[in-house]
Amino acid sequence: MVQSNQRLLDILSFWHKVEFFIPFDLDNRAREQTNQKKLWRAYGQTSELKCDDVPEGFEVSRYKLYLGAFDKSVIKDVLPSEGTSTEDESFDDRERSNLEGLTCMASISLAPDASPVFDDFEISTLPWAIGQSRAKGL
Repeated sequence: MVQSNQRLLDILSFWHKVEFFIPFDLDNRAREQTNQKKLWRAYGQTSELKCDDVPEGFEVSRYKLYLGAFDKSVIKDVLPSEGTSTEDESFDDRERSNLEGLTCMASISLAPDASPVFDDFEISTLPWAIGQSRAKGL
């Protein structure tokens, strides 16, 4: 019975660790929807956050700022590959090939005056998980 419990704990631990590596899907989160518009700014752009074409009868209620945006494909280049068998490598290659599109390090909402709304702040665990795996292995 003790061995069975340990196996269940090992499985739970595995899936808990896997979740750390799930990146934000920035393409899905930042897509334009009804009553929403994207305003992209790159690092170093200091122009005012302003949406000039707000339809009459509408107003800007908030901005969503995505910090440290990058392409998910770079993840496979920074993860360590250690001690995988041929079967594991095949699975690994399939999973890594699903890394397409943009992700980010964090996001925060901004009020219409561009002040931060700290109640709506998210940090991706992916960068931390990559750093841990590089330092201590998977």
